[in-house]
Amino acid sequence: MNEAEVERPDPEEGFRVRMRQLRQALGCSQQRFAEEMSARGFNWHQTTVAKVEVGQRLVSLAEALGVADALGAKLDDMVAPLPISPVDDDERAILVRLLQQATEEMKHQHRAAMQAQVALAAAERALEDADARRNEARRDVDSAQVRASQTAVAFAAAESRQKALLARLADRQHRWRATSST
Repeated sequence: MNEAEVERPDPEEGFRVRMRQLRQALGCSQQRFAEEMSARGFNWHQTTVAKVEVGQRLVSLAEALGVADALGAKLDDMVAPLPISPVDDDERAILVRLLQQATEEMKHQHRAAMQAQVALAAAERALEDADARRNEARRDVDSAQVRASQTAVAFAAAESRQKALLARLADRQHRWRATSST
């Protein structure tokens, strides 16, 4: 590794990237690789391969050993850290733009959560005031609770994306500074 590269200690990412690279280098389609894994006793489909390669599905240790064997690789080599280059100005601009988008999404979700909380409070007051309309008011409360829950989940996801992007940007800047000073 030269001075311009830094190791990223993410064995899952290394596994995913190397799985895709080795599979493609062998000229094996996702469908064919799924068939190979099925032949080894794993219930894999083309969509399983695609999800593993993009990080939407984790693999068990047994599956990881099967993948390595099917690709003719050692598991140790497949989970080794990937070298990366320092952040360049274009990548930094992209990260900043993504961070700004995540921040705006978080603000939007926060406003929606506040509106849902107001709607929930109004629905609860209507329930207390109108015993004759109790069933109708209960549906309003339930609906508001669903919206509040959905927006809370969306808000939490937006906040999580923002934190991840902030951490990634800070890490990239730190690495860039570290490599530029050498």
